[in-house]
Amino acid sequence: MATTETEVVNLGFDLIGEASILDILAPTNERGEIANRQYFNGRDALLRRFTWLFSRKWFSLSADDDATLDPDRAVSYQLPAEAVRVLRPSDVEWVVNGRKIYSSVTGPLKVQVLRNDMPVSDFDPLFVQALAAYVVLRTIEKRTQSANKQQLLRVHYKDAIADAVNTNALEEPTRVAFRDHASLYLAGHDGVDAVT
Repeated sequence: MATTETEVVNLGFDLIGEASILDILAPTNERGEIANRQYFNGRDALLRRFTWLFSRKWFSLSADDDATLDPDRAVSYQLPAEAVRVLRPSDVEWVVNGRKIYSSVTGPLKVQVLRNDMPVSDFDPLFVQALAAYVVLRTIEKRTQSANKQQLLRVHYKDAIADAVNTNALEEPTRVAFRDHASLYLAGHDGVDAVT
């Protein structure tokens, strides 16, 4: 089980037979610098894209003094810093704008979010597999023209997402249609096919 960001990325490099990097947090070469830039953005993108059960957390938010967005939603709430996606703020009408939730409900507002502040050791193993392929694909795309390596990473990513759906590591996948129990097609919304 991966316990650091570097271990996650190196799992992806292992898939395509590339050498490991020493530390993405203190890169010593171009490949490490690219992995450093791609890792955190890739992690947050995957957390936003799918409802990973390990990432959910409830918060009780107090209203703040921000100016109103519109007359129908006169109360604002600051999102927690670790929130990458709002799942459901109770059963009230609301809208997210930037890092704020606007609602007609006066505090406190109970809200469930997907968060990015958990240690790597708390990640679901299938999230680790998907993230490893996702980050390394973006790391190697400019360095290699190997269509085989890129395709292998795309397949591994999609297999990890399909396995996550089939094992209930994901809740309520959106924009998903199954052709069979082993294949997950995201109609171009998985973010991997766009990287060509």
